[in-house]
Amino acid sequence: MYCEKCGSKNSENATFCTNCGNKLSNSEPNDQVLESSTPVDNNVNNVQNSNVVTNEEEPVYNNVNNAQTNVVTEPEGSKFGWGVLGFFVPLVGLILFFTWKKDRPKSSKAAGIGALISVILNLVLTIVIVVIGVTMGIRDVQDSYDYKEINIDNYDDSYEEYENEEDKKTINAGEKFEFSNLEIIIGTDYTFPTLDNSNSENNGMVLVKLPITVKNLSKEENHLNMFYSSIFDPNNNKLTKQSTYFDDAIDYADDLKENEIYTKYYYFEYKTDGTYKVKFNNYKQEIEVNVNIKK
Repeated sequence: MYCEKCGSKNSENATFCTNCGNKLSNSEPNDQVLESSTPVDNNVNNVQNSNVVTNEEEPVYNNVNNAQTNVVTEPEGSKFGWGVLGFFVPLVGLILFFTWKKDRPKSSKAAGIGALISVILNLVLTIVIVVIGVTMGIRDVQDSYDYKEINIDNYDDSYEEYENEEDKKTINAGEKFEFSNLEIIIGTDYTFPTLDNSNSENNGMVLVKLPITVKNLSKEENHLNMFYSSIFDPNNNKLTKQSTYFDDAIDYADDLKENEIYTKYYYFEYKTDGTYKVKFNNYKQEIEVNVNIKK
């Protein structure tokens, strides 16, 4: 019995076609059906089926081979990345170099080379910085030494100028002299006030109130620096000025404008009658004023 649908030959007692599953009828096929359903068709189908199976199996086989190749072969582009990583992080590069040496030799080598280059460059840079630092340090020492020599020479020159200009001199009270761009006169009309301040340990001390008249010769505001003058008793002992207790003391006087004049006072302890000395020194001039004081 032949199948009306596919032409395949089946047994006479079969109900369904063994090839396509079509329900069989009891009628005999005509010759046309027999001719078109010859075993050649089966062979063609078998060949087609065989080709289909072959075409389906080959891609699977190729994919397996490709997968195996990807596992074994390292991508060329990855080597550069590991080299860059090793350059910027040398420690990581060295670790990868030793851990990947067998499994991924190319990546391992790239990471190791990057780390090595980084270490060498850092070492060279460190040496350059040290050399520059030492050179600059030596230069600074030399400059400092030269500066000191210049200052010593200037000091010697200023000392010679100081001696040549006769800025070191001794005068008497009442005589006018110039000092630190000021015109100064130490007066002779002194008095003997008593310090009256219960908060002072020198309360009740007999003082000398010595007048001093100052004129500004500079175009800028100026005053007598309190550290430029000192007072000595007849035995040449330095006396402590009691300026803090008096508003008209010269040590705390205001600035003078150009050509402005004022009279202020020195306040110091009276020791005994004799010649007291008021010494002026601003490291350029040294002037000594003798004041005869008699109570």
